[in-house]
Amino acid sequence: MRKKRASSPLSRQHWRMLPSHLCRLILFALLSFIPIASQAADKRGITEKDLFDFVWIGDPQISPDGSRIAFVRV
Repeated sequence: MRKKRASSPLSRQHWRMLPSHLCRLILFALLSFIPIASQAADKRGITEKDLFDFVWIGDPQISPDGSRIAFVRV
């Protein structure tokens, strides 16, 4: 007498379906990144004029107890 095997979660049907699910997952991941890539393309780089708008700091000093930091705006 042959014993009937218990069906495992990864039976032959599951193995055949795995590539199509994997393809769908990859396709979904690629399509979900398209809006992010188009937003990144709309941004411009930093120019020399933008450097004047930055807030520059210098000479940072930490208090003896470490609770505060003092700095100079340049």
